[in-house]
Amino acid sequence: MSEEIFFKNIERRIIDIAVQVKHASQNGISNQAKSGYYRFAILLACTIVEGLLFRLVKNNLDKTGGKMGESIIYKYPHNIPPRYLKEKTVLCIQEKVEINLSNQTKFSDLIEYSSKNKLIANKEKIKLTNIMRLRNKIHLQSLKEKDSS
Repeated sequence: MSEEIFFKNIERRIIDIAVQVKHASQNGISNQAKSGYYRFAILLACTIVEGLLFRLVKNNLDKTGGKMGESIIYKYPHNIPPRYLKEKTVLCIQEKVEINLSNQTKFSDLIEYSSKNKLIANKEKIKLTNIMRLRNKIHLQSLKEKDSS
């Protein structure tokens, strides 16, 4: 994605946020409706933050030629029969794989990479984690309590 398209998309999100806030501030709007308008504005703002963090990480990776990290995967699992060992045991091949930055990279991984590579201070890491939690409220199945704030 080009810089121009990226920043045009941010501009569009900011306009959308302004529209939501304008709707919320109209007279005669119920508190529930206001909450909905503000909630959507917050989600839009969170997408901007995530996009900017993605670009920060991408720029750093492009400069350093680095990678997001490594992960271990386990291949070809085989259960060892219980007559040989008292506890359940699985034999498999362990393989290290490189984690690449992609459009599917999780917000939490972007935050961790940025913190570990000193692109952000711990204070910003905490703020970004809070923003990620706000954004994640879009996933209703992960909420443990009533979301009415």
